[in-house]
Amino acid sequence: MHYGKWAALGLAAGFTIFGVQSHDRADRDFGALLTYCRSTGPCSLGGDGRYANPTAEARYQRVRSGDRTARAWLVGGQVALVGGAVLFVIELRRRKGPENIPFSPYVVGGRLGTLIGMQFAW
Repeated sequence: MHYGKWAALGLAAGFTIFGVQSHDRADRDFGALLTYCRSTGPCSLGGDGRYANPTAEARYQRVRSGDRTARAWLVGGQVALVGGAVLFVIELRRRKGPENIPFSPYVVGGRLGTLIGMQFAW
């Protein structure tokens, strides 16, 4: 569990980086689609919602694919982040140290001075 939480946070960071890169790539592809449609004239849509121009449709499908990939990476990053947070909380709740301490020294400060002693648990 101790190393798992760090691995989960590392995965969250890695998945998020891949998601951002995929999103940026899809964004550049969308910009290229807009530039293509401006340079060749308006890209009209057919009755089925697809571009009538096959090149424009292929570019649009690349944009959609990139968006789906980015979404998958980002969701994976969020799941890994939640998993890491859960592991952190579980480790905080885990007991540390021995179960039973047979005696423990104590020091108490009072009005008349400092009291030093031992306490035994039975």
